[in-house]
Amino acid sequence: MIALPIHHIGVASKDISVDLQCFLRLGFCIEDKFIDELQGVKGLFLTPKDKKCGEFRFELVQNINENGPLDSYLKNKTKMYHIAFLSKDLESDLNKLLIKECDFTQILDTQLNLINGKNPNIEENGEWRMENGEWRMENGEWSAMIVKPIMKAKYFNRLCFVMLKNRMLIELVEM
Repeated sequence: MIALPIHHIGVASKDISVDLQCFLRLGFCIEDKFIDELQGVKGLFLTPKDKKCGEFRFELVQNINENGPLDSYLKNKTKMYHIAFLSKDLESDLNKLLIKECDFTQILDTQLNLINGKNPNIEENGEWRMENGEWRMENGEWSAMIVKPIMKAKYFNRLCFVMLKNRMLIELVEM
């Protein structure tokens, strides 16, 4: 089980200025903005003006270039595309998302190799296979797969993206 605070809900935007107007009318204000060339996106963090509404934020994100990481979401007209959780230990939390019902200590080295983009030792831990450029559990016990490995980011210290079995995209962020 993983229990982390939600940092934001990511909203894919073709044009941030258009979507921003909608959020402003709903009572949100700009908390911060960023450009992350490593990820190929720029964005805004939005929070409610009225603090009685609670503490939460949306992240409006737009591709920097004509083609970018949001293309499939925009093509399918999917606006809300990820939930980001704040992590104090990215490697540990990522492992908790990836592994279902197995001993964490047995697979830690394999997972750290995966996170660092290295090929796991298949003879020692044969349950992993590569499928469409992503590592997956061979025996069907996987609960998630890495979509974007741990990387440095402009706004956050580090982040990664994980796709859960139910196709929900999760971002883990480390301040």
